[in-house]
This record gives sequence, structure tokens and C-alpha cells, in this order.
Amino acid sequence: MGKFIERALQLSLPPDRSAFLWGPRKVGKTHLVSRRFPDGVLVDLLKSEVFADYAGRPGLLRERFQSVSKTIVIDEIQMGDPRDFRNFMCAVIDKKAFDGIAAYLDDAKKNAKVLAGGGADDSKGYFIEPTLVQTEDPAYRLLCEEIFGPVVTAYVYEDSKWAETLKLVDQTSPYALTGAVFSNDREGLRQAAAALRNSAGNFYLNDKPTAAVVGQQPFGGARASGTNDKAGSKSNLLRWLSPRVIKESTLPQTRWERLFMERV
Repeated sequence: MGKFIERALQLSLPPDRSAFLWGPRKVGKTHLVSRRFPDGVLVDLLKSEVFADYAGRPGLLRERFQSVSKTIVIDEIQMGDPRDFRNFMCAVIDKKAFDGIAAYLDDAKKNAKVLAGGGADDSKGYFIEPTLVQTEDPAYRLLCEEIFGPVVTAYVYEDSKWAETLKLVDQTSPYALTGAVFSNDREGLRQAAAALRNSAGNFYLNDKPTAAVVGQQPFGGARASGTNDKAGSKSNLLRWLSPRVIKESTLPQTRWERLFMERV
């Protein structure tokens, strides 16, 4: 495994372009958008174990990567038995999941560029290395499909196309579970929240889009991610009820005609 964050610096970033990192989370579909990097965004990316899109000034992008890469490298991430709390990640659930994710990694090696990770080992469990992929195709399958594994895909786009990028995020896939926007620009947060209104049932500002606490943070998504009923909230109870309406008249009518039928 190489250094995840330092490998991310290998993304080709011309002066007027930024890195857009994107990928599926383990349950449903998640998107992250960052317009101008706030501190800690890469930590949240790593904790998310999912994907992110990064939009901002290339110089600031590189500065943030370099500052965080000193403390967060993929080589330091321990993988193993989840009962050992020293392990940050564990194996995927079964061989079917392993084979599916491994197939995506093979596709990335042929049709994109693997910047970090990319390994899959089932000799002692179904382990998939955290992987960073770069593509030049915004419609590349790893950007659009659910992988249910630790695979992040990046697409480099022009900074001037911020509004178009938000539209791209909204229309890329049929899922709408969670999403996050990282930005020091309040206007950027407002614009993203408006443009992505229907693209995420749980929407986060400057925080990772995972680990919602039931009872504290209602959770659920719409579109192909579900009915957006929000497990952990009172609104979810409505899905388990069958409403019944009862009307009782205490003043029975004695005429069949309508009052407006009476002639003056």
C-alpha cells in the first residue's frame, strides 16, 4: 500500500482545475463536495471510508494534502479482526462482496489510474485495501455505481464550473442517501445546499457523511436509497401505522336537497 494522502498529490491539477473525489459508501450512495478546503477535511475523508469531491484552489488543495499527509498515511491504518479495537478497518462481509469489489479494482486498473491501494487478498479473510482511483471520465462506472467497499474515485474538473459540478453530483446516480459539503466559503455552502437539496436525505456541512446516531440524528435517504422515512425519528413511525378516519354526525340531516338549491 502506498501513502494514501501523498499519492493523492499525484492528481494532475492544472492552475484552473481542482480534484473531484467521489465514490460509494458501504450502504447507499454518498457525495462530498469541498469548495475551499477547511482544516480537517482529509481527516473526515479518511474516517468516512467512502469518497469525496474536492473543489478549490489547487495551491490550497496541495497545501492541505501536504499538511495532513504528515499524520495520515494509509500504511498506518491497521486492518484485521474487528474485535481488536486497534484495527481501523476489517474485511468485507463475504466472498460475493469481495469478488464484486475486486472486479471494480480490476476495471480501474484497466480503464483508469490507481493512485493508492488497489489490492485484494482473501487468503486470511476478504480484505480490500483502501483505494484511490483517478478517472478523466465523469461518467465512469466507479463514479456512478455502488461498490460497497473502500474505493474512492477522483475526477479533475475546472474550478470555473462549480455550478455545473454541483449539477453533475446531483445527476450522477439514482441514489440519495448522504452527502457532505466542506467549505470555508459560506456562500459555497449555501449554493451547494440548494443545488443538492434532493440528492441526499442526510446532508452534512463540514463533517463526514457517516455514523449517524439513531435517536440523535434521524437517518434515511430518498430516490433509490429508500423512502426517506428517517429511522430514529417519529416520522418513521408513520410507516408502521394504518391511518383510519372516523366521522360522526350529531345533527342528522332531514332533507336531501342542498341548501344552495333553494330559490330566493
